[in-house]
Amino acid sequence: MKPEYNYTVDDAVLRVFAESKKRHREELLRIFARLAADPFINGDSTRRDAAGRDCQVKRFGGWSLTYWPEHFAKQIHIIDVERLLQRRVSVQALEISGTECENRVSKTLANTSKMAVNYNYKFKSL
Repeated sequence: MKPEYNYTVDDAVLRVFAESKKRHREELLRIFARLAADPFINGDSTRRDAAGRDCQVKRFGGWSLTYWPEHFAKQIHIIDVERLLQRRVSVQALEISGTECENRVSKTLANTSKMAVNYNYKFKSL
């Protein structure tokens, strides 16, 4: 079944698309087609664009898209796309003791934030 709506992409979206790996481009095309097939999908949040329009911001797996539907013209205008960083937890982290894990988390936080961070982590033993 062909979607009733078409989609357009802004230059910023086109740049991200062109610079992405093939599998990411294919993933984006599936997301764009999903939006065109169901243009009434509500976003997770909204934000205003430069013209003052309320745009939907929705997460689709590892991507965040900003778009607005133009129902009269039967178009979805995709104005921004962002690849979300996904952190993977290694299996090795599950095999270490709670104290060692706390030390590693503290070191990582200290190295990445460059500021004093006080987190109280409690780990359950498995």
